[in-house]
Amino acid sequence: MKYKILKRGFELLRTRPMNEMVLISEIEMKYNVKLPPVFKKFSEIFDVSQVQNNTRYIYGDNIEQYCAGVVYYPEGYKKDEDEVMFDNFHTLEGTISGFDGDDDWKEAGHLPIAMCGHGGAVLLGTKDGERDCILLQSMSQEVYKISANIFDFVRDLVLMSKLEDDLNEGIKYDQFYKNWKEDFWRVKKEEGNL
Repeated sequence: MKYKILKRGFELLRTRPMNEMVLISEIEMKYNVKLPPVFKKFSEIFDVSQVQNNTRYIYGDNIEQYCAGVVYYPEGYKKDEDEVMFDNFHTLEGTISGFDGDDDWKEAGHLPIAMCGHGGAVLLGTKDGERDCILLQSMSQEVYKISANIFDFVRDLVLMSKLEDDLNEGIKYDQFYKNWKEDFWRVKKEEGNL
């Protein structure tokens, strides 16, 4: 089995209901930060605190593993390059408060909006020339642009399954099942297995 894309882009996000007001201007005033216009509009439409960033399964004596994760997967992605594993977005207030007390972020004009599985961060550009751009900070602290704006970045996120061979203890995908209202998979026991 090859990697399989389970969800793509905006399918990973929760759209805010029309009656759910986000008081962005109040949060901006509280932290004395001005969000770029495209990111502000994105934050009014989507609740990023609700991203499903992985799919887990439980087997044996409640051993938890992951069978899928969110990866930044832009067009033209080369399979032999390192993938950018995406952990999760910060809440809107968590993003804005990222400037609070951190002169390095403020001086660079970069707001941390998410974490990556490799220990880096996804950043939002706030200064002219990088305003609304999405950048990636690597573990070595190198920063480079990866998207023109948050909408382009989210479009290129995918929830991708692991290879079946990478699952623990010979588990196969056809053994997975869910009970009603569970948000994780269970592994059906087979004779001589688990």
